[in-house]
Amino acid sequence: MAITLNSTMKTITLSSKGVKGNMGDKGDQGDKGDQGDIGPPASTDQRVVNTASPSAILGTDGNIMFDSTSVAISIDLPLSSAGPVRIPFKDIGVNASNNNITINRVGSDTITDISTLQTSTIIAIDGYSGEFLSDGVDTWYLM
Repeated sequence: MAITLNSTMKTITLSSKGVKGNMGDKGDQGDKGDQGDIGPPASTDQRVVNTASPSAILGTDGNIMFDSTSVAISIDLPLSSAGPVRIPFKDIGVNASNNNITINRVGSDTITDISTLQTSTIIAIDGYSGEFLSDGVDTWYLM
């Protein structure tokens, strides 16, 4: 208990506050939360393409490896309306500047890279990698 005397105001203040005690022990850890949903499996599939005649690419092909070592390559993308699809690719032949990789649409789909509403696009950069992304409606994007 503390007593304070103020002679100017003629008051006495009594306080029963004690000294602050030490902090208590840390409490127990809470229960473990529920496990989240399992995400889609990572694709380990890959397909090597090294043909000049148009080769149909499937949304389930996984990684597309273009071997531009000795031949120009031409592929047809699947219909965009089949659903949103992401198709990663790489020029493993590292010779696309001499043996271009031509990407064609199917049906009335369009392809957008640096230009919009294209019916095809050409990759002519050695070792180029990227991905095709479908909007699930009518457009493929070269990312």
